[in-house]
Amino acid sequence: TNEEVFLGVEATGNRSVTVVQFSWLDETTNTWQTFAEDTAAPYQHLLDISILPVGCTKVDAMAFDAAGNASSEYIWICAGAEPSWKTFVPTILR
Repeated sequence: TNEEVFLGVEATGNRSVTVVQFSWLDETTNTWQTFAEDTAAPYQHLLDISILPVGCTKVDAMAFDAAGNASSEYIWICAGAEPSWKTFVPTILR
């Protein structure tokens, strides 16, 4: 059975938030892999952790506003073991 982790973000800014991207860091290539985008509040995604490599992986939420500003927060999720977080609700783009 695949385990899922709820990712939720509270994002606000001087301009309206246009998108929140959810990504994980592929440490073998040192690149971010986007797995979801949300364009309307509430910004959230149910992550199937089977897409992550075994071990602990940095998972990021980056919010973009209409002025082109961006801000992000991340957590670590450990796959192949109990998820380290069940809920992710940072506040970004204040």
